[in-house]
Amino acid sequence: MTRVSRPYPGLVLLALVAASPVAAEVLRHGMARPIEARIEGYVGEKPADVVADAKWVISCEGKKYPFHVIRLRIVGGDVSPMNVLTAAAPYPVTFYLRADTPTLAQFAATPAGQKITLIAFLRLGGRQLYVGQLTEQ
Repeated sequence: MTRVSRPYPGLVLLALVAASPVAAEVLRHGMARPIEARIEGYVGEKPADVVADAKWVISCEGKKYPFHVIRLRIVGGDVSPMNVLTAAAPYPVTFYLRADTPTLAQFAATPAGQKITLIAFLRLGGRQLYVGQLTEQ
């Protein structure tokens, strides 16, 4: 009788998982690819007739700013806006703003009630909001 060698089932499963694209991203960056989002909202108070999807608290250079999210659009990533809003909800400081010095200064100098748009990157469960562009409207 001839014995046939079979690979261990656990080893085969491990090889399949390790070969997946998600595993490659996790190994390369330590976690999944960031989500690119376009976030519209008001720094400070919002107009009374505007309904916000969420009220965040954003920390910029150690100071906390209320931010009313009125529109969140996912530009790149496989999540819904509701996934982002739900993941951010339980934290007293929703995000810590990360950007170049002029953008941080622009955010800090934005007058209360001013509508702005942020083009930013974030990760679900992460507290960092990496802003690449800030425009006032």
